[in-house]
Amino acid sequence: MVSFRNKIFLLFIIYSLISNVVEGQYWNTKSFEGIYGIGASNLVTDIGATSPANAGLVGQYFWITPLSFRPALFVGGRYIFSEKMAFKFNIVVSNLSAADIYSDYSTRNLITNVYLTEISGQFEYYVIQEKRKQNVYRLKSYKWYKNIPMSSYFFIGVGETFFYSKTVINERYIHEAGYNTSFDRPEKYNHTTPVIPFGVGFKFRLNRVIRFGVEAGYRFAFSDYLDEKTNLGDNWPDSYQFVLFSLNYKLKTGRNGLPLRRARFKM
Repeated sequence: MVSFRNKIFLLFIIYSLISNVVEGQYWNTKSFEGIYGIGASNLVTDIGATSPANAGLVGQYFWITPLSFRPALFVGGRYIFSEKMAFKFNIVVSNLSAADIYSDYSTRNLITNVYLTEISGQFEYYVIQEKRKQNVYRLKSYKWYKNIPMSSYFFIGVGETFFYSKTVINERYIHEAGYNTSFDRPEKYNHTTPVIPFGVGFKFRLNRVIRFGVEAGYRFAFSDYLDEKTNLGDNWPDSYQFVLFSLNYKLKTGRNGLPLRRARFKM
């Protein structure tokens, strides 16, 4: 006869198998996520630039100035079409800033603020996949990162940015000798530009439906007028970056594979 201890062990195994099946079904019916969050922006333009002689090859086109960080808000949605791949739609609203006083060209004495809205689509490839359910039965030799409630991914996409820039002389230094006291704006320039976003992200599972996300992304813009000025440096197009923190909500889907709408109450 089967001992009581073996019965308990058998019931536990059956429970584990059922839980994994239910979790697998849950994964398949939760292919959409709603996203919203906040973050910080960093602007890389001719204003606030680093000297090529001091920065090197990479530093000429990428630098981080914490004093110029500005807030960003965003909403979006994600369609997960496999455990390794997903597509995300983003709308980001942000204020970006840069100032020559933080650069190697402080005597130019310019300061700029850029207000923008970015609409983009991004393809995500998951390097570390999210575990559907943690399993207590793990061999010691099993890779530890396979059982943590985190996933990581790389992303690349395409988008369009609508921006309004305001660049002025920094009045704080306008009366000091050696600092620039005049600035000529271009007569006309396009206030929209295509962008290519790319970067890396992480998601941490909080419960069955909520994930906390952290994403660092670079935006390459096809415009040199984010700061209302060109030919200050080597005419390299402008760019900007975001560090975004988000809450991701998994949405239940119906038989047609689309997210379910809230049921209407009948009177």
